[in-house]
Amino acid sequence: ADTVAGRLMKEAGLNLLPDDHPRIAGHVPGLAVGEVFYSRWELKCCHVHCLHIAGIDYVAKEDELFRRSGQISFATAIVNAGRYEDDVDKGETMWYSGQGGNNALSDKRQSANQKMLRGNLALQGNIQLGIPVRMIRKISDPCSPLFGYAYRFDGLYDVTSWKVDKGISQFDTIMFKLERRGNQGPLLSARLKFGGISAPRNFNARDRAGLVDADISGGLEAPIQVPACNIVDAELPHVTPAARMPKREDVPRDLQKFWFQAPKGHKVTARYTTCMELPKGVKWPAAPQEPPEFANKKDPHAWVKALNRMPHETTGAREPMLPYLECHGTMLLERGRSVVYECGPWNTRCPDGPRCKQRISQQPLKWRLQLEKTVDTGWGVITWDIIPDGAYVGTYTGKVVAAADIHSGSGSSYFADLGQRQEFDLQGAPLPDGHRLGLEPTWVVDAAPAGNYTRFFNHSCEPNLVVQPVLSEHHDRTLAKFCFFACRNIKPEQQLTFDYGPEYVRENLDGECHCGSAKCIAPARRRPIS
Repeated sequence: ADTVAGRLMKEAGLNLLPDDHPRIAGHVPGLAVGEVFYSRWELKCCHVHCLHIAGIDYVAKEDELFRRSGQISFATAIVNAGRYEDDVDKGETMWYSGQGGNNALSDKRQSANQKMLRGNLALQGNIQLGIPVRMIRKISDPCSPLFGYAYRFDGLYDVTSWKVDKGISQFDTIMFKLERRGNQGPLLSARLKFGGISAPRNFNARDRAGLVDADISGGLEAPIQVPACNIVDAELPHVTPAARMPKREDVPRDLQKFWFQAPKGHKVTARYTTCMELPKGVKWPAAPQEPPEFANKKDPHAWVKALNRMPHETTGAREPMLPYLECHGTMLLERGRSVVYECGPWNTRCPDGPRCKQRISQQPLKWRLQLEKTVDTGWGVITWDIIPDGAYVGTYTGKVVAAADIHSGSGSSYFADLGQRQEFDLQGAPLPDGHRLGLEPTWVVDAAPAGNYTRFFNHSCEPNLVVQPVLSEHHDRTLAKFCFFACRNIKPEQQLTFDYGPEYVRENLDGECHCGSAKCIAPARRRPIS
């Protein structure tokens, strides 16, 4: 599948650089540390690692860089896939086995002596020339629909020395010591052992610079913690009491320079809540009753499928289907809808109960998130995990307020309208681009006095989240939950954003947007929105 994808990309002219383009040594323009790729061929297309199978990519005699280096071969990139038994990967440093002598078609163990040829000779050239290599590690990744793994660029590593050792299988093995260069940001891949693929390291908020709150939820999102960090100024999140700040002596010594005292007069102005809180005197709608024609069917989710009917892509006929599909253990939204109907507590025939895979918005927080102060957009939320396209990320919580009771100029910028998505008609069919249903909301959620981590999601004109209304405990569309799903694969250290809409940019940001997207509708200090 990888080779076929590469051939199709080449035929479609999607390669960023032609095959005969010279190798790139060191930094590849536009390549960020932590960037994730989903196949070896994708690495090749972007000239990050140009060999489809071999672990060491190097400059050969026919390459232009060979002549420019004084006719010394050197390596440009390596892929560490856990294929050599003698590798010792400690993350920031590594003893990397040279190539050759590996029983690649069987147990992956060494079956012959290695020789100072090809890629091994090239890595020796890196020591002579002082040229670093790009380190790519194979990682566990639920985003990959075919393989369950991907490749992460972990930065530039210097080749500092080499030696020949008798390996585990008693064959001569050429070992190269690699050391990660400084000031490249955090290392997101775990050390990689023989026979396995890495996952993001165990998260420890104490290791983060500028930690001001180990868990803004105060345990409400347990077992997940949502820490907050600030290296921009001396502000605390609205939900963080000063008493929850770590003491200076509890901060690792190398991070104490980011520590600050709680600002005088700091007050908690918002309460953390995981619920949508109705006004006094207002009750939640009654639980739905499963119609008899479905209650008698063997399939416990027959009614859920019927409620989520969607037009077939080719015939147009409305077909019953479940809203979520499973991919490598993660349930993903099958497609956008006016409203998603989940299985809920009302479905007494569901054998899985609260653990049902069709109750995604009712499950605890799955992803490891962090609140982070930014220079231009205030507090934002970043992820420490790879979040796959279609995955549920969270529900907007807070005080539910009648839309009719909200007056213009109320001052809160934390309102979110409840109800069905406006780009779908009342039957759930998508409307043409540029068309909206125009229904006025009956209820809104105000996260200013109370809310969860989603109240800190920032605006972007090119977001990685989409809003999807969801119904689970009841079927009143005017009170559908305001849920967030990933609309593309989200990589670690990326901020979670959704599109607030041009009205928000015009009215709340004075017509200037700071999202930084190439598709920004009103870049700050350039073109105010009219």
